[in-house]
Amino acid sequence: MIGELNTYEARLIKTLMRAHRERIADLSKPFTSKQAVDFIRRVPTSSGHKRSPSHLPNKYKLCFIMKKSKAFACEIDGSGRRWWTLKSN
Repeated sequence: MIGELNTYEARLIKTLMRAHRERIADLSKPFTSKQAVDFIRRVPTSSGHKRSPSHLPNKYKLCFIMKKSKAFACEIDGSGRRWWTLKSN
């Protein structure tokens, strides 16, 4: 069973949504969790600095976090790759 998002995970989802708002990424189009990590990396911190790679999740952890958040829809292609899209309200 998947629980609630913790503070760190909620912050990552919030940053991913910020990437969408700031037009860094179009989350309405399918993307992989590896691309999502890159989107988060490109969003500057609130003070304008680059994000430290040591504070970013790997693609497997982010995949689990997006699944937990329920804000994203997932489709699996024929090769087993997961493609994520932002659920519309």
